[in-house]
Amino acid sequence: MDQIINRVANDWPSAAHSITIYGPGGRTELPLAELDRLARKTAVYLQNIGISAGDRIGIMARNRLEWLLIDLAALKIKAVIAAFEAGKFPATAALAERYALSIVFCDEASEEPNVLPIDGLLAALESLPEDSDHSPVVYGPDEVTT
Repeated sequence: MDQIINRVANDWPSAAHSITIYGPGGRTELPLAELDRLARKTAVYLQNIGISAGDRIGIMARNRLEWLLIDLAALKIKAVIAAFEAGKFPATAALAERYALSIVFCDEASEEPNVLPIDGLLAALESLPEDSDHSPVVYGPDEVTT
């Protein structure tokens, strides 16, 4: 099926367009091709930490580039995102268990198992190889992404 979600998950975006993200530290503008490259590397990162299709990823963070990268990467590997308003819930193992989350990314550092600070994502991507071998995924009309 040629659904928009399948194009976002699999296609290479035009280098002629860009996106602006507002978050901590100000505004970030990226060409869509660079955003997609980083999202593909984030998909590799998620798989390296054990996330696979059907797993749930919690994000409890303010608006920022890393938030968008995790969301796009989840689409590329068929993981599911559960978003929580930053500061409204504690980022704990109990939250992860309650909502069947494999991992929770949050603004704050934590000693809790399966809770990672979102701040470290971009640095973690630097050491990863480019994902030129991404296997396409296909979403059906009844599948959940978020």
